Amino acid sequence: MDQSPQLLAAHQARRDAVDPLLSPSNPLPAPADNCTELTCPGAAGLVQTTKADPDAFVFSFVAAHESRLAAKANGPKPFARLLDLWAAQDSYRPGPDSIATITWPSRDTEMTRPLLERGFAPLTILAVRLAGRSMTGAASTDTSTDRCARPDSNTAASACACANTGTSADRVTGPGTDGGTPDRVGAEAATSAGADAEVATADGPAGNNVRAAAPDASSTVGARDGATVDIAVRRIEERDAEAAAELWLDEVRWDAQFGVAALRRSTRDRIADQVTQTITGDEKWGWVAEREGRLVGLVVVQPPGYSDWAAKTVRAAPAAYLTCGIVAAQERGGGVGTALVRRVHAELDAAGISATLLHYAACNPLSGPFWSRCGYRPLLTAWGRGTVG
Repeated sequence: MDQSPQLLAAHQARRDAVDPLLSPSNPLPAPADNCTELTCPGAAGLVQTTKADPDAFVFSFVAAHESRLAAKANGPKPFARLLDLWAAQDSYRPGPDSIATITWPSRDTEMTRPLLERGFAPLTILAVRLAGRSMTGAASTDTSTDRCARPDSNTAASACACANTGTSADRVTGPGTDGGTPDRVGAEAATSAGADAEVATADGPAGNNVRAAAPDASSTVGARDGATVDIAVRRIEERDAEAAAELWLDEVRWDAQFGVAALRRSTRDRIADQVTQTITGDEKWGWVAEREGRLVGLVVVQPPGYSDWAAKTVRAAPAAYLTCGIVAAQERGGGVGTALVRRVHAELDAAGISATLLHYAACNPLSGPFWSRCGYRPLLTAWGRGTVG
């Protein structure tokens, strides 16, 4: 495989120019048995063919069969030729529950046309929020260079956060994708709502020196048309397990309509496992929004140390991953999601987390605007042919 120093340097220079927040690019690894090398002048790629584990949590957010391309290219023409070589492979067979995917920097817009001309569509967006970004509309139009801390060698970091307030799943990275680029195909939803409440202190994972701060005394805030919105936002507790699992399941149902998720036979059980992990507070941190004793919103975050697969896509460190964000359908548009995310951001910022990442479905008309208002902007786009499920 042609990975000349000139190609790698040109590829890195392109990434740095379009988005300095992206992590440094790594050379493609030696091919495994399920990989195929592709080369052409000005580009190189590695195609990995995978079959999903039907019992894994991630199976709700990936196709049963996937052909995934990790690529290096110095421009749109070599990139287009590489896509054509990929299309000629036997493993390239998009269709129902079979998908071809490639993840590329969202701001590298010159690569958009070659993908569209070959039938690819944007599936999911990996978005990032740097600590301190306010929840305003500014993020949606911000094209400035993000300032970020350089990654510390001692720290590491299906959300498909959809605008019902989100969905997400953990996903392994593709073969040698740049900086661990996640080729995840999932979707999240987002929505809004308002309130504050007492939140318990939770320790971060051992060895990471990250601790989520507990806010002051509980309160309920928010108004809709001048009326009080009685919403309390707090940390998830054991008594929330069943209701939280149902909310998370609703998120998967929502994302399924965009072709980036599917209700599998194992989905309910795997979500129950995720909720259990969240309640223990080590591998995941969780917050809920509650109205009159009824759960109406859920946000789950993977803290540094458990989100390395996503954290290595950005230079900022430490980083966390928002793996689930959902508001009950009947509560959307009332401020619940906004209040929930505002509380989560306050705790993550206080804990010293420099960046928070999440996924949302590109076709979801609610997710992009919501997460933009929350201070997120696109980092990487997963393009695909075919669907999940």
